[in-house]
Amino acid sequence: MPVWNNNLTTAYEQHNILNRPEFIYYQQEYFRQHCLDKDILELGGGNGNLGDILKSNKWVNVDPYSNSDNIIKQDAISYLENCSEKYDLVITCFSLHHFMVPNIKTLISKGLKPGGYFINSQISPQSEFFGNEHFNRLFFSRGFPTTPTISTSTTNNFKFHEKTEQTITLKLGYQEMLNFIRQRSWSNLVEMSPSEVSNLISYLPNDLSLLNITVIREIMYGI
Repeated sequence: MPVWNNNLTTAYEQHNILNRPEFIYYQQEYFRQHCLDKDILELGGGNGNLGDILKSNKWVNVDPYSNSDNIIKQDAISYLENCSEKYDLVITCFSLHHFMVPNIKTLISKGLKPGGYFINSQISPQSEFFGNEHFNRLFFSRGFPTTPTISTSTTNNFKFHEKTEQTITLKLGYQEMLNFIRQRSWSNLVEMSPSEVSNLISYLPNDLSLLNITVIREIMYGI
């Protein structure tokens, strides 16, 4: 599983390219329809911004490396193994690859109420970014699963409902993308050698202004 530590938490908070108004708005609009009057568990929710913004009956956020006081500082696997609470909805936003153990679906399904469901969001390895195939191939060569979606594997714990993809265009310049890569702000960048990071930087266009990122979302209902 991809590495994470407190140093990465700092880089992620300061230079994460997804921490932008247009992307946050997209997140809000997607999840708003799912949250009202529900008890929600978010695994790997970072600083907890999504739960702070959206209205729900209860929102529990679990993340071992968060700097927020409102987060349960525990890894997702141990929380699910020991939790007796049940939730209407379990959410993972760009975090599932950090705790993608073979029995993760079984553990998540144990935390669902009857009729509850699970939403997984992740970045698609088919994201265009700024259209440089050499950059894309190298960027996604570390830390991204070869099978990019959780619904492709069989399970007795969930009934697959739907998978959607949407491309979001972010306003982002060269210096911001440079800092994101140089500071190794995602776990896949941490896994790269110095020469690989240098190669990524060399592919950045000096006139970069827009970045196209495709998000995959999967909904599965517990059985």
